[in-house]
Amino acid sequence: MKSYSHTFYALLSAAVLLFAFQRCSDDTPTEPPPGAGPDTLLHITLIETGYVSVLLKLHSPSGVDEMEYALEREGEIVLEGSFFGADTVVVDRGLVSSHDYAYRLYRVVDAKYVDTSAIVIAHTTDHSQQDTTSHDVTWEILTFGREAIDASIFRDIYALNDDDIWVVGVIRTDDYMHLDSLGREIQAYNAVHWDGKEWTYHRLNADSLYGQNAFTHLYAMYLFGHNYVLGVDDGGELNWWDGEKYWKQRTPSGTRRGTIARVFAYSDNHYFLAGSNGSLTEYRDGTFSLIETGTTGRFVDIHGNKDGYIYVGGWDLQQGIGNFLRIRDGEVIDVRKSFLEFADAIYCSDDTVYAYGGGGVMIQSIKDTSHYRLVRTKSFADHIGWIKAMRGIGDNNIFAAGLFGTILHYNGKSWKRLSEWDETNRTTLSSIAMTERHVYIAGVNLLTGQAVIYKGTFR
Repeated sequence: MKSYSHTFYALLSAAVLLFAFQRCSDDTPTEPPPGAGPDTLLHITLIETGYVSVLLKLHSPSGVDEMEYALEREGEIVLEGSFFGADTVVVDRGLVSSHDYAYRLYRVVDAKYVDTSAIVIAHTTDHSQQDTTSHDVTWEILTFGREAIDASIFRDIYALNDDDIWVVGVIRTDDYMHLDSLGREIQAYNAVHWDGKEWTYHRLNADSLYGQNAFTHLYAMYLFGHNYVLGVDDGGELNWWDGEKYWKQRTPSGTRRGTIARVFAYSDNHYFLAGSNGSLTEYRDGTFSLIETGTTGRFVDIHGNKDGYIYVGGWDLQQGIGNFLRIRDGEVIDVRKSFLEFADAIYCSDDTVYAYGGGGVMIQSIKDTSHYRLVRTKSFADHIGWIKAMRGIGDNNIFAAGLFGTILHYNGKSWKRLSEWDETNRTTLSSIAMTERHVYIAGVNLLTGQAVIYKGTFR
C-alpha cells in the first residue's frame, strides 16, 4: 500500500513540475544554490489541515525583507500577496474533505517567478472519521390552521433553542370569522410560538382592533432573545414584542425601495432588511440607511457571518434579473459566476458561503471570492424541487428545502436528498431554523391550505 502512495505522489509531483515549467517558460524560477539549507530557502510548512481548509506557513529566502508571493494549488494560483520578515501564515479554504492537495510557493519579482519551493502535499480531514452529523434524520410533520384553500402559510421561522421557537405568516383557525364571547369577529393570527410544551397563536402588532391586537401580514422575523421578537410586514412596518408590550417602527422615507422579504441581524441595534427592487436597508445605532446595491432585482434571501460579511440574492422573474451580492462595510461586490447567475437560498458559515442558484450549490470562500466549487444537484439526485431556503450549523450540518417538499442535507462530505421525490407533493418549504438536536422547516401544504413545520430529529 505504501509503494502505491509513493508512486502517486511521485507522479503528482512530476505533473505539477511539468505544468509549472510549461506555464512559466522564460520566467522559470532559479534553482537553489548548492548546499543551501531549508531555513535559507523559499519553502512551505504544513501547520494544520481541517475538513475543508489547510493552514500553511510560507517562508521567504534569507536576505529578503519583503516578499511578494503566489501560492499554487493543483496547478492554479489560489493566493497572492506579500509579507515582511521571514514567514507568514495563510489559510486555504473551501476545499473538499478527505482529499490530497499539492501546494507550491513562488516568489514574484516584477511580475515574474524568480524562485520556487518544493511541493508540499496536504491531506484534508475525512468528515466520515469525525463527523458529528449524518443523513439519518427522523421527521414529524406539524400542521396549523384549518383545512381550506389559501387559509394559512408560514413564511419565516427562528429557533432560539428547542423550547423557544417563533414562526410568522398567516394562520386561520377553525373559528376564523366566528364571534368570540364579546361578539367580536375572530381574526387570523400572524405568528405561533413553541415554549417547549405547547404551541400558542399570536398577533404580533401594536395596532388594535375591537380591543385586541389587529391582524397584519408578516413576511419575515428575527428572534433576539426569549420573547424578544421582531416581525416585519412587506410594507416596511416593524412590529416588536418583548414579552410584555408591543411597539412599532417604520422605515423612514428614502431608506427602503421595495417590500421586505427577509431579515438578518447581529443584534437589535444592528440588522438588515432585504426585499424587492434591489432594496437593502441597514439599521445601526438608531439610524436606518439605504445601501445602494446597483440593482432593481428582487432579493429573496440574506445571510452573513460573524465578521460582517453579508450576502443577498434572488431572481426576479418579471424583470429577468438575477443577483448574488456580497456586502461589507458598505462595499458591494457582485459574486455571480457564469454557472450561478443568482442565489435564491444562502447560508454562511464562518468562512464559507453556500448558495443555490438553479443548477446546483456553489461553495465559495467568503474572503477570496475567486475560490469556489459547484456541486450540481444532478450529481446526487435525479429530481429536486426549486430550493427556497438554506441554513446550517458549521460546515457539516446544512439543510436546504423548497418546492415539492424537497429537503436536502449536507454533512460536510456529501449532499443527499432526504425526501422522497413526488411530483404530486404540493408542499412548499420556505424557511429553516436549526438547533443542536433538531431542524425545523416551515412552509405550506397547498393541497390542504394548512401551514406546516417539518421537525427533524438528528440521530
